[in-house]
Amino acid sequence: MISQHDRGPFQLVHPDFGHNNIIVDDEFNVLGVIDWEKSFVGPCEMASRFPIRCLMYPDAIYPLARDSDGTILDEGWRKRYESQRRLVSAIEFHEVRLSASQRLSTGLYGPSAEIIYLMRRWEDGVPWLLNYQAGVEDGVASILLALKESHTIEKN
Repeated sequence: MISQHDRGPFQLVHPDFGHNNIIVDDEFNVLGVIDWEKSFVGPCEMASRFPIRCLMYPDAIYPLARDSDGTILDEGWRKRYESQRRLVSAIEFHEVRLSASQRLSTGLYGPSAEIIYLMRRWEDGVPWLLNYQAGVEDGVASILLALKESHTIEKN
C-alpha cells in the first residue's frame, strides 16, 4: 500500500485540478469545477500533487546538476523547485493556522510523492517510464525500495 492512512479518512481527488478546470466570475469567485471524469475517493496523499507548472522528475530518475551548496544550476528547473517550496510553505502555514493535519504538506515530498508522480505521468499517457533513457528503470526501482524501507508499502 502507498498510504499510511489506507483506512481513511478519504478525500475526493480531482486528478486534473488546475486553473483550466475552475470556472470563475469577473471578480474571481469560484462558480464551479469541471472535468471530473477521472475523479475518485482515496487517501489524502493522492491529492498531494504539485500543479503541472511545478512538476519535476524525481531525482532518482533524472538527477539535476547542482552546485556545491545543492542549488540547482539550470534556471528553469531551479524556478520550478522554488515554486514547489513556496507552495509547500503556504500549505504548511495554513495547516498550522487551522491546527490541521500535515498530511498534505508532508505528502508532497519523499518516496510516496515520487511514486504518485510516476502514477500521474502514467495516467497522462507518458509511457517512457521504463524505456526512455538509461537509468530510468533503476530510478523507479530505487523509489520503490525507498517506499519499502519507509514502511509505506508492504514488503514482498
